[in-house]
Amino acid sequence: MSNSYIVVFKPESDGEHASTSAINDLAGKVEGSGGSIKHRYDSKVMRGFAGSFSEELKAELEQGPLVAAYVPAWTSGAVESVDWSRVDVAFWFCALTTEGGIGLAPGTTTASMKSFSAAATAAGKVPMLTIGGWSGSVYVSDLVSTSKMRAAFANTIKTWLRVYGFKGVDLDWEFVGRQGAGNNIVSPSDSANYLAFLSKLRSTLGASAFISAAVPAAGLTGPAGTILSDVSRFAQYFDWVQLMSYDYYGAWSSTTGPNSPLYSCNAGGDSADATVKRWIAGGVPSYSQRWKTLKTKLSTTRYNGASTTAFQALAAPEQQPDNLGWSTKELIKQKVLTADLSKGASGYTRSFDTCTQTPILFNPAGNRKLFITFEDDQSWAAKGAYAKAKGLAGVAVYESTGATDSMWAALGASLGRPTAKTRMRVKRATVFGNASASPEGVAGVGEGLDEVEAGWEGQGRA
Repeated sequence: MSNSYIVVFKPESDGEHASTSAINDLAGKVEGSGGSIKHRYDSKVMRGFAGSFSEELKAELEQGPLVAAYVPAWTSGAVESVDWSRVDVAFWFCALTTEGGIGLAPGTTTASMKSFSAAATAAGKVPMLTIGGWSGSVYVSDLVSTSKMRAAFANTIKTWLRVYGFKGVDLDWEFVGRQGAGNNIVSPSDSANYLAFLSKLRSTLGASAFISAAVPAAGLTGPAGTILSDVSRFAQYFDWVQLMSYDYYGAWSSTTGPNSPLYSCNAGGDSADATVKRWIAGGVPSYSQRWKTLKTKLSTTRYNGASTTAFQALAAPEQQPDNLGWSTKELIKQKVLTADLSKGASGYTRSFDTCTQTPILFNPAGNRKLFITFEDDQSWAAKGAYAKAKGLAGVAVYESTGATDSMWAALGASLGRPTAKTRMRVKRATVFGNASASPEGVAGVGEGLDEVEAGWEGQGRA
């Protein structure tokens, strides 16, 4: 029986990363001796997921792409409701920008931040602090506008991460270079200042901290008001980005449409697929959009040879319902969707638009004619399979409280994640070899073992 290893590449200092050559070198030695490497992580990722090697280290490692989730901090019980076996990265959503830096959102407390990060860390996951959001991005433009302001903002973030136990920061500026909520400060220099800030933030936080960003589907807006065609300089500072591949259609749209279509199925339409191609982690919602349609029967249209019922003519604007963005759980609570997500209820019929990979609820009765696009097991599985096939870092969910257990299970299965957690207890991990000659070092964890030795010249034993 061949040996199987969990391998962690451990630099001498926090500022280093395991080099590709070091990884390939060790892989060749292990596999050449009849063993196999089941997981590979550099130490930066391991610090985030399991801490550094020490006596009595508990390491919880999961296979497959990452699953991240935004946890609405203002919602009672949101932190307690997180199933940590389903996620790898959790965003405390969110802190707001102020004239002086960062402030708490209404309904949130510093105590809730600490309990959130403590719970995530205890579960071996990555707690991240999200800053901004739709209503919290008012002052970002000012906070990154000068060298002095950028340094102060970066230092404030560093302090919050240290004091409240976060392993990194998630920047949700809505939006760089253009208006969002309507009262944001906006400057033609936003994109250039943002890039300069990211450089300062990375140098302030160091290589061991995670930096991510939620970015709009259309891309970042440049000084001329047009979308930047090259974002590679921004990408160098991020560990990953979440593509906001949702809200493609809503109360502002001229027709009904999927909240988060996987593929474009109408002329000029946008989709998660188109967004990924622009950005090359995808984001998925757990909430719905609803409209009042003009007709009582759904019309089928064809686009590029595919049929779709996702795009319907609307009734007059004054007849439209308040678009509450009900979550999937809320649709069940409101008794318009059955608990197993398979059927509509209370006069609603469920269908699935295969072109956009979107579930639809429609009630044609009387004066209602209500049309709802939402998310369920089938749509989440399609998005997860897409992320895996495209080699994306994973999937981010907005937000954690809206999805059912079956949706989380479907997403995990589509990403190829195990149905049960892989749990290991390491009593001793020894790094040996010439550390100065091989600064990356290496520690190998044999699956299911209590004691492990590994090194450059030696072979881990099982």
